[in-house]
Amino acid sequence: MPTLLLGLIAVAVFIVMLGTLRWWSTALIAVIIATTLVPRPIGVEIAGVPLQTYDVVIVGVFVIGFVVSRRPNFALFLPFLVLLVLGAIFEWEPDPQLSTNVLYLLVGVAAWAVGTYFAKHYVPGSRHETVLIVSLTVLILFQAVVTVLQASGVPIFALQGRTAELEGGRASGTFSHPGTVGKVMILFMAILLPLTGSATARTRRLAYFAVLVALVPVGLSESRANFVGYLLALLVWFIIMPARSAKASRFVVPAVVLAGALIFSGTIIDRFTGDPEGGARQHFVEVALEAISKNPWLGVGPGNYIPVVGQTDNLTAQGWRVHNVFLLEITELGIPTALFFFLPAVVLIILSIRLMRRVDETGAWARGAIAAAAGTLVTAVTGWGLMNGSIFMIWFLCMGFSFGMLGRRGSPEFGPTAATARAKRGTRTRQARVSAA
Repeated sequence: MPTLLLGLIAVAVFIVMLGTLRWWSTALIAVIIATTLVPRPIGVEIAGVPLQTYDVVIVGVFVIGFVVSRRPNFALFLPFLVLLVLGAIFEWEPDPQLSTNVLYLLVGVAAWAVGTYFAKHYVPGSRHETVLIVSLTVLILFQAVVTVLQASGVPIFALQGRTAELEGGRASGTFSHPGTVGKVMILFMAILLPLTGSATARTRRLAYFAVLVALVPVGLSESRANFVGYLLALLVWFIIMPARSAKASRFVVPAVVLAGALIFSGTIIDRFTGDPEGGARQHFVEVALEAISKNPWLGVGPGNYIPVVGQTDNLTAQGWRVHNVFLLEITELGIPTALFFFLPAVVLIILSIRLMRRVDETGAWARGAIAAAAGTLVTAVTGWGLMNGSIFMIWFLCMGFSFGMLGRRGSPEFGPTAATARAKRGTRTRQARVSAA
């Protein structure tokens, strides 16, 4: 009954928002809330597969977006989808676990398509931009407040079960693991960093504020990889920034890096000192490589890493996966399917590198994608959390948004100087009209 009641309330709120903010803004807010604040089961199963809040919201936006745009927005994933379906039908042992994880991957592809859809209908300087930056800023500020309270001993959004036993004492925000909140902050850099160059002053200020505040949950969650990844993303953004960029950008980024190093370095160094080798990570890599060598082409099946690989390794049988997203997916999907799974991300990076020297809006989004990818890569090769829960959806949503922004036509002038230039052109136009009259 509580789930049904919450569902009815959510639908009512959605309808009210739809009438006030219109479809694009309402859909964006719904996706952000479902993936970051309430990523939980809704108590409904389809063919034995339990549905999550983000499954329903992402698929709903995907279907409506497809009907409206008449374009699939996931063409790069077609080879992966074909191999995934063939593997599920002919190769991997059918069971509820396989079905759940195949659906999980399919919703991830839908999240990419939704991100692309949002980007193609995004209007810079409009209500779209305001809703986007305000939503992300409020979310990050909320995560910062929650992590501060958690670090102060307040039992809010407390960890549960085994995670609480292993990770107790670390802040986790509204998520179920301390490592998740920092990864989300890094992923959102793909959107926040480009918006620091918006032609709208309010957007620029909020974007800078959000980038600064994101340091709080990253630091308080005490994840070494996330801390390094966050600082690396900012450093890469600073390094590839055009020389003509605003002075504020060239001051804020180094200041954040220095502040992060000074404030949280003690805690991070303590974790490095207490566990310099990262636990049994090397052992897990060896186990994964051995599993890949046994079945390199077809894999063990999505979600079957622990049941299959755990038959030959005691630690894996206890629930420990290889701490490397690429090795994990190769083990589960096989080399060909895993390559096609990561192909769109590779295409995004290649396209971003080609466009990053541009000084317009496209160049800014290209640099944001590169910076976020650099930070995300650190977390991808040191853990498997990017493929866990709603963070996978956020990852593909952000990449899809970046990809969509790079594919926009007629990229406008960007940055505070663009606003000045447009104002001057407007003044000249009005003067010309007066003279003509």
